[in-house]
Amino acid sequence: GEFVLGTDRGRVVFIDWSRGTETRAADVRRRESDGGATSVDWCASTSTCVVRFDSGAVCAAEIDGDGSVRAVNWIDAFPCPSTCAAFHRRTRALALGTADGEIRMYDDAMTAEASKPRRVLSLRAFGFGVEDTGAVAHMKWSNDGVALAAGWRRRGVGVWSNSGCLFMCSLHHGAAGDGHGDTRRRVTFAGDLKGDAGDDDEADPRV
Repeated sequence: GEFVLGTDRGRVVFIDWSRGTETRAADVRRRESDGGATSVDWCASTSTCVVRFDSGAVCAAEIDGDGSVRAVNWIDAFPCPSTCAAFHRRTRALALGTADGEIRMYDDAMTAEASKPRRVLSLRAFGFGVEDTGAVAHMKWSNDGVALAAGWRRRGVGVWSNSGCLFMCSLHHGAAGDGHGDTRRRVTFAGDLKGDAGDDDEADPRV
């Protein structure tokens, strides 16, 4: 088995899990100004890798067994730079968190158009703007891909359905602008902590 690392030079490096040695690598950075790879998500069954860079740009790439890049799709969150990305490995659904506190959902990372998200999720309708929550800090899909958990940098955790319904939020109506509330940022689902047989790729190690 392999696990995948992103480097500060924008490379995706595959490491043999048992020997700890590099097996292949791919340079997916578009230009030097994109910076280093801040997060990498790899789906072995579809050979798809989603990488977010320091610049906020996100790249979805199909990488062959020899490290050659077969196809690349670049998504620059529009009109605000992305702060994090969540990739569902089985469905290839992509979610981008942005600096303005919004979440942009795309059906397929390899065909996504940055300016045409399937839907845009925001807490503004519930009375919370970016001045309350800050940028999106972290996101995680549920194993079955029907829900997305998100944490914001300043405060707040929420769970959305993939159809755009807000299941829960740790912020409360009337608390906007008071500077208090839940300050947790990293999010996950309980099934991800113990593994879930429903996700075909969950046994694949990744970083």
